[in-house]
Amino acid sequence: MRVLAQLNRRERTAIIVCIGFIAATLLLSLVDQFRVYRYARSMMDPEYQRLRYTGTIVVPNMQGQCRYTQFDNKTSELRGSEVVDCIGGPGLTSAGNRMNSLRDAFKR
Repeated sequence: MRVLAQLNRRERTAIIVCIGFIAATLLLSLVDQFRVYRYARSMMDPEYQRLRYTGTIVVPNMQGQCRYTQFDNKTSELRGSEVVDCIGGPGLTSAGNRMNSLRDAFKR
């Protein structure tokens, strides 16, 4: 504390600001911000947790049809497989274009 008494007002303010910045950085790095967001989202929408861990796998075939299968990431369960006509055809989305370009790169 004797050292703080020897500093002028501007230096003490700079030290306090630096200590506050370091404390805020440590606090924010320890808190899981996504956990807070998921908790708030699940309070507003009860179906959020169930839908958050499910996705749809779309597999096109040569006849212009696609097989849609739901996949649950928590249970690793595949369910609800159905074959219907593809809407817009495969590869029209940006994700489809990226996957097709990756596939084509390995074919060379």
